[in-house]
Amino acid sequence: IEELCNIDPDKEVAIMAEYSTGRKRRNVGVVRLYPDSDLRGEFTIAVADDFQGFGLGRKFMEILIQVARSKGLKSIYGTVLPDNNRMLSLMKNIGFTVGESTPGEVDVALDL
Repeated sequence: IEELCNIDPDKEVAIMAEYSTGRKRRNVGVVRLYPDSDLRGEFTIAVADDFQGFGLGRKFMEILIQVARSKGLKSIYGTVLPDNNRMLSLMKNIGFTVGESTPGEVDVALDL
């Protein structure tokens, strides 16, 4: 997850979630946005296995949508593995269109 946080701040956005217990801190998730010149943005999201199912992915996407709108993007899109039912369900619930692009990948997109 740490390597997903190294960005060019003039071009990309990264939002990270950290879990802390006492002195130990752990990165448990990150979402990134890569805007392009067509006012579209590709996103990536990763949540640690033991932190899935607690709403972190939804919170990440809600924040990401707000950031994308504030940057004037017209849409965001990403790719999800077809067996990632939780993420596909989340995308549908948020309002993303979901459609298969190539074997082993499902494209998701949201018009802003």
